[in-house]
Amino acid sequence: MMNLFIFFFARIQTFDVHVQLIVGDFPARSKFNLLSGHAGYFACSRCLINGVRCKAHQHILYTWLEYRTKCPVERTDENMHISFDLIETSRKTIRPNGVIGKSPLCSILSIPKQSVFDYFHTCLKVHLPVLISKWVKLLSKVDLNKADIYLSGILYPHSFNRHPKKLSMFDQWKASQMRTFFLYVSLPLLIHLGKCLPSAVAAHFSLFYIYIRTLIFFYNRSDVLAMRPFIECYLEQFSLIYDECNELLSTHVHVHLWEQCLQHGALAFHSMFVIESSLNHLAKMVHGTVSLGEQISFWYSIDRYLQSKKKKRTSNIFLQNHLFDYEFFDQRLAQQYEKQFFDNFYQFFGHTNRSDIRFSSRFRCGLCVFHSLAYNLRKRSASFRVCVYNSVCSKLFCFGEVIFFFHYQNNEFFFFKQMLCSTSLYSKHLAIDDRIIPSWSDRIDQYFYTVDSSSISFLIYPCSSLLRKCIFIPFEGNEILCTNIDHELEHD
Repeated sequence: MMNLFIFFFARIQTFDVHVQLIVGDFPARSKFNLLSGHAGYFACSRCLINGVRCKAHQHILYTWLEYRTKCPVERTDENMHISFDLIETSRKTIRPNGVIGKSPLCSILSIPKQSVFDYFHTCLKVHLPVLISKWVKLLSKVDLNKADIYLSGILYPHSFNRHPKKLSMFDQWKASQMRTFFLYVSLPLLIHLGKCLPSAVAAHFSLFYIYIRTLIFFYNRSDVLAMRPFIECYLEQFSLIYDECNELLSTHVHVHLWEQCLQHGALAFHSMFVIESSLNHLAKMVHGTVSLGEQISFWYSIDRYLQSKKKKRTSNIFLQNHLFDYEFFDQRLAQQYEKQFFDNFYQFFGHTNRSDIRFSSRFRCGLCVFHSLAYNLRKRSASFRVCVYNSVCSKLFCFGEVIFFFHYQNNEFFFFKQMLCSTSLYSKHLAIDDRIIPSWSDRIDQYFYTVDSSSISFLIYPCSSLLRKCIFIPFEGNEILCTNIDHELEHD
């Protein structure tokens, strides 16, 4: 905590400011931490691993073998202060434990604990592209075309502005495309390619997948503690699946992410996605090379003032639940399901009084908007594919598609095309050994569920039963793979 003094209306006002963390990419972290860069020795801000020089390419490696055998101690504020003293008393230029000097940040935060790694860069912009490049080299042109067709057939909610399409052009993907690919499509794609890739590749990648997807958004801290064996097993086998030359700092730091999440929460809440997006917006306010900060401050203030005139403020923005877009309702689609709807309507309400029914195509729940098949303007978006609470189901939830919403007796409901849950487990398609990590299969099956698209039933649910949107991925025959979107607001 620090005290901030501001001169306010002829008097000094004191504010207590709590600094949570600072985040940046590898070059930025090196500068504001005053530690060795990612290409040097002792570059990790969490531990004192030395690093070894690669004999083939002369860059610095942070191998799992070194980490496991030497068990480097944790970097702390105490040993950093010792390094500061050594630098001040030495007549030569030295870098004890990779420390270049005393950072001004040391006065307001702990660099080892509060200077955090960003999964935006660490995972999606550095590590994942390395893995994809290795996969692409193993695939023929026919296999790549097969992967491209698979990716192009997947529909996403309207809040996903960019979609991963051609795997062969992955190096041109934006970080948001990498995120979507990693969270929802990467593991199903590896299994879809089947014999085109060694079976060990998909099984090994599933360890990393479980680890990162869990840490990006979680409800229980116990889930974070359970992730340690996954990343340790992944890094232990990494040099066997890929070249040892790829064990860079960007690979090593993943071992510390679970500790970081225990201190600062899920990765989604301290990533640089929002910051990078804001930088692109701010860059448009600058002209030339003079007084850039003043230009940004001036035009940003004007922009905020103009935007405030257009926006409506509401105190219940996170709590509002209501139907809307009655005018964009597809009447022809409603007529196709008229018989099924009124059969279910009679079973649900016990009568067929139609006078008070008002149909709608969309439903707002807080900041999330759900579409229906009856929404005329949905185009190729799939915000009508959802997961709903079902007390009858053994899993307590089911998957399907919202046909339309309707208002009746001062309550909101939706007509639902529910798909039959399959008994097959998705983890059976991976060559994994639960003896290594007992919960390995269970974690995979928590993220991917199979449903039978040919076995459907029509039901009416209250809108309060809506849990979250989901993505449907083609699988085998009539079976569809369903995966939940746990934190949709990160994509919007």
